[in-house]
Amino acid sequence: MRTEAYFIPHCEDNPECDLGSFWYKCPNCGKSTDDYEIWWEEDDIWKGRPFNFQCPYCETALIVKWDMEEHEYYVSKIES
Repeated sequence: MRTEAYFIPHCEDNPECDLGSFWYKCPNCGKSTDDYEIWWEEDDIWKGRPFNFQCPYCETALIVKWDMEEHEYYVSKIES
């Protein structure tokens, strides 16, 4: 199972602002999260380098990837 994820810029009307957040819904517990650290990984993720992290609520191991065919970011559980 996977859920869509979004990089949300802080100031859409100010192109010089490089701050923002990463919003996703955990595919395990279903809680929504705004993460400000993953924001800095957007360029690498978009270039095809997945990023591993944990849900702050249920501590499930997650991964975020860019789907080139669907043109969207998504989060899924890391299967062990």
